[in-house]
Amino acid sequence: MSADREISVRVTGLVKRFHDHVVLDGVDLEVPRGSSLALIGPSACGKTVLLKCLLGLYHADGGSIEIDGQDVTRLSRADQDEMMKRIGVLFQQNALFDSMPIWENICFRLLSEKQLTRRAAKDRAVELLAQVGMGPEVADLFPADLSGGMQKRVGLARAIAGNPEILILDDPTAGLDPILAHAIDRLVDNLVAQNQVTAIAITGEMNNIRDRYRRVALLHDQKIQWQGRTTEIDDSHHAALMQMVEGEAEGPIQMLVEA
Repeated sequence: MSADREISVRVTGLVKRFHDHVVLDGVDLEVPRGSSLALIGPSACGKTVLLKCLLGLYHADGGSIEIDGQDVTRLSRADQDEMMKRIGVLFQQNALFDSMPIWENICFRLLSEKQLTRRAAKDRAVELLAQVGMGPEVADLFPADLSGGMQKRVGLARAIAGNPEILILDDPTAGLDPILAHAIDRLVDNLVAQNQVTAIAITGEMNNIRDRYRRVALLHDQKIQWQGRTTEIDDSHHAALMQMVEGEAEGPIQMLVEA
């Protein structure tokens, strides 16, 4: 496999602005195939904007976004939609459809694309619920019947329903108890290890970042300031990176705290 084919996601010189406000200004990022990357940075630094650019939800104002060597910013809308079928997404707010039972939420894309019959889709949903630690009785419930943590697990089940090549996760374990958070981390780890899935996750939980992810990228001041293996963090001597990972108030990143 060539060096280019070993890179699942490559972002080069990405620019995103909203009117006169520049959020991303020359972002460069590489994520090797079959690796897990934690995207970290202070609040409102543009992490979610970057992920939405990767997903085609925001149009890039400059630069390129390559997935498996294809620049998605230059694809037609139809080709972009086809590319997005290879990506599973867990949104921070779960984004479940209130009017649908859980099993339909999980298999929504598979049903809408007529990949499965309704009976097969429900069976698939029950299998996926088991993977995220939930029983078959949940399948017929509705999102309003579930706690926030349970909705998060349903969101993850939906993200992996189509056997994606890439997983985009927006704070996947936020609001979960430590035992469940560990179980979700293990599930993502297994997907990465067994299926060569590439996982990119926004996270604000720094305690176990070295154990949970193989790579880390720090977004600050509109750019990626540091990226590399999590095993390289302690030897990096990068002040902003260490401030984020250690949760220090003092450092080059100015934390805004309201009194």
